[in-house]
Amino acid sequence: MQGKIININSEVEGIYILNKTTNTSTITNQKGDFEINVMFNDTLVFSALQYEIKFVVITEEVLKNKYLEVTLDEKINELAPVTVTPYNLSGNLARDLQNNPAENVINAVSLGLPNATVKKKDHMHRMLYTASSSPLSLLINTLNGKIKKIKKLIKLQKKEVKIEATKELFEIEFYVKDLKIPEDYIDRFMYFCATDPSFETIESEDPLSILEYLKAKSNDFRVLNDLE
Repeated sequence: MQGKIININSEVEGIYILNKTTNTSTITNQKGDFEINVMFNDTLVFSALQYEIKFVVITEEVLKNKYLEVTLDEKINELAPVTVTPYNLSGNLARDLQNNPAENVINAVSLGLPNATVKKKDHMHRMLYTASSSPLSLLINTLNGKIKKIKKLIKLQKKEVKIEATKELFEIEFYVKDLKIPEDYIDRFMYFCATDPSFETIESEDPLSILEYLKAKSNDFRVLNDLE
């Protein structure tokens, strides 16, 4: 079945759609279009950071038309007070100073060595550099799709790093007590967050914006996984 999110003045790309009956899912494209397999009486769940969760039961009429238009209600997030403890700080100053002593680190940068601030290429970037280091290599590898594959791997690698870095900003207790995400669901929750295009736009240096994002997504995640 094909369908479309028809909200006119709001973002319609990257909306997560779950067939709760069959446990299959998809996301919308830039125009809000989507395609998902359904049967009579299946329940579809529509979820995105900026919208309220919406449940739609597949009727005989929808099956007959093989098309579904959905309008979502915009969400107004009200954050409950929480304690922000980024970078694994406990909030206890004495203990944090003991666990994170301030030291003058001696390294290539502090010694002023040449090229100390130049970032080393990781394995994927070295592969990309090698594949495009000469006009002939660039032509051959562009034609056989190698460069495209490497760039895709680099993009996936960056997302993995961002997921882990975002997760590590907060203690496990924050996810369990404040977000009400069971500990064995935390990794699944982080990947759920990463399916939303807005995940790429949150600033790693701003714990408050990350907190707001995780708080909003946790509500949707709990509903989708029957954790309420």
